[in-house]
Amino acid sequence: MKSSKVVHLLSLAVLVLALAAGAFGPASPVEAAPALEGTTTEASATVATGRLNVRTGPGVNYTIVTRIDLGQSMTLTGRNLSATWVRIRLPNSIEGWVSARYIQASIPIADLVVTSTTSPTPAPTPTAVVTVSQLQLRAGPGASYNLLATLGQNQALALLGRTADSAWVKVRAANVGEGWMPARVSVRLPGNENETAVMTFQTTAQLSSLPVAANSAPRVSLSNARVKGAAPVYITIENFPANRDVAAVLTSPKVPNGFVIATGRTDANGYAQLFFRMPDMWPDGAAITESDLSLAVGTLDGAVLIWNGLTFLG
Repeated sequence: MKSSKVVHLLSLAVLVLALAAGAFGPASPVEAAPALEGTTTEASATVATGRLNVRTGPGVNYTIVTRIDLGQSMTLTGRNLSATWVRIRLPNSIEGWVSARYIQASIPIADLVVTSTTSPTPAPTPTAVVTVSQLQLRAGPGASYNLLATLGQNQALALLGRTADSAWVKVRAANVGEGWMPARVSVRLPGNENETAVMTFQTTAQLSSLPVAANSAPRVSLSNARVKGAAPVYITIENFPANRDVAAVLTSPKVPNGFVIATGRTDANGYAQLFFRMPDMWPDGAAITESDLSLAVGTLDGAVLIWNGLTFLG
């Protein structure tokens, strides 16, 4: 796919989002009633989103224990005081905490007993400061990944993880989001004809103490890649840049410009789930007759774009 085509597709996605934003304003916030301490010690629930993180404590700053998928059953054993997080036990006996927002419970969350977490307070995230004049932040741990942003000297960073060889570091930069940067770059110092490897940032933390971040490349998966008209399709987005608008564009060889079929926004972990029902017509009213379609999923700023094949069964 030529770069001009990609730009056109993403520009179309931006336009659709802008129109949607103008048509539908944000809902007015509603203050939640204070939760009362419940009396139920156990209940059941299922996951109501594509993939849900199970953590060691009631908050996104706690470590992820495992991830569970849509429809996974669990036992509810308690909640936090505000009833926003629920303590659970999985069928394999793994225990942890999940956000109450993403489960379908058999009882009101407020009816569960308040459980005091015995999990240790998470250690502060190590921080760093960029020491080189310019530093490229990329979507994955390598120079072949898409460029997300160019960071300047003295940019503050949060250190989130590293590759096994510590050559690349996963960071979060304010007003930019998450990405990967090289731990060292080669420069030619004054008075020295040979290039020298220098650290790209300054920190009091030991690089080896950072967790190894596995499976960090951006990924898109479809709940079903062979669909009939009106069939539901879930698009799961993982390891994308955090807090970015994303869109899915349906195309074919006969309709290369395609149209935006789903939009959304990644969360702080670079995760999002989009949904659409497979249409049987293009926007101009022409029937979809091709069996081999393509689904382009990416960020609206062009930082990440992933193509997936989609077979239309008619």
